[in-house]
Formats: sequence, C-alpha cells, structure tokens
Amino acid sequence: MSEIIRRELSAAMRAQMPSLMEKLFEINFNPIKAQLDVLQDSVKFMNDQYEDFKDSVHAIINENKALKAECTQLRATVNNLADRLNRMEQCMRDSNLEIQGVPEFKSEDVVSVVKQVAKVVSAKLHDEDILSCTRVAAMNKKDKGLVQLSLS
Repeated sequence: MSEIIRRELSAAMRAQMPSLMEKLFEINFNPIKAQLDVLQDSVKFMNDQYEDFKDSVHAIINENKALKAECTQLRATVNNLADRLNRMEQCMRDSNLEIQGVPEFKSEDVVSVVKQVAKVVSAKLHDEDILSCTRVAAMNKKDKGLVQLSLS
C-alpha cells in the first residue's frame, strides 16, 4: 500500500509541480520584471533625451560654422571698404592746399583771403581753380587768430 500511496503522491506532485513552480517564479520574478520594465523605460527616456541633445549640439555646431563663415566674409568686406575709403580720402586730398597762420576776422571772405595770399606769393590763381574753401579750427586753442585755410 505504501507503494501505491507513494506513486499517487508522486503523480500528484508531478501534476502540481508545474503550477507550483510557475507561482513560485511569479512571486519571485514579477517584482524583478517590473523593476526591469521601469529601468528599460528610464533607459529609453534617457536615450531620447540624449538624441535630442545630440541633435541640438549638431544644429549649434552647424550654425556656428555658418556664423564664422559670415564673420570672415564680413571682415573681408570691412577691410575692403576701409581700403577703398582710405584711397578715396587720399584722392580727395590730392587737390588740397592748406595755408596756416592766417588771422581770422569776423566777417571774412575766405576765398578772397586765399586770393590775397596767392597774390602776395606771386602765384597764379583763378576763380575756377578753387573748388571749395573753408576755415578749419586750430589744433592748438591758444592760437585763436592763427587758423588753417583748406583749399580743395
């Protein structure tokens, strides 16, 4: 009889063992599976954040390259314009004549002053030779009566 009981007990255990093992695994491994699911979601979130960050960095790098190129081009343009301005100013000064040390009078006619100076130094000067004539303030404020005349 004990053999029959043992066989029946053994058969019952074999029949119940898979469901017991399944329940045991569920009890022990479901919390671990839940933690792994949370960890997997966290890793996916971090990966998405990393990808967004990487895309932003690439966009900033590309924008920086474009701005550097534009800055280089603008510097070249500024240098070119500065050179052109210097050449133009030099060309404008080609026909300038400065007469220094001429006292200033309240209601003077600068053109006639220039003509008188030309006459005193025996220089031939005609009205059409004078493009413009202005009095320029003295660099040294102590010399109030001695002001420059510029002739263009």
